[in-house]
Amino acid sequence: MTATGELLTCFIAMGLLALSYFSHHRAVRNRPLTDAQARGFRTAGTATLVLCYWLASRHYGPAYASVLLLGWVCLSSIILVILLSYKPRWLQPILPASAVVCLLGLLY
Repeated sequence: MTATGELLTCFIAMGLLALSYFSHHRAVRNRPLTDAQARGFRTAGTATLVLCYWLASRHYGPAYASVLLLGWVCLSSIILVILLSYKPRWLQPILPASAVVCLLGLLY
């Protein structure tokens, strides 16, 4: 998997973690957030971050992957903050599109 795919994986993880908060979820989906949904988003986001670290450590080694993952999480968080501040509804179609691109990156 390329660095772009790993960055998109971090973006997906941070997006899922952001959707586990009531205010972000309401801004993106215009629906109330249940406790089960919040737990699901939080679990999926954490699992995606673990997957991203595992993929990076297989590709770069654990020491360098830790540094790269920190940078990718920071960059994807900055992009997510800008997106949620100005166009929160765009997150709903961007997350599945990012997942498709990541899956295509895993295939090739």
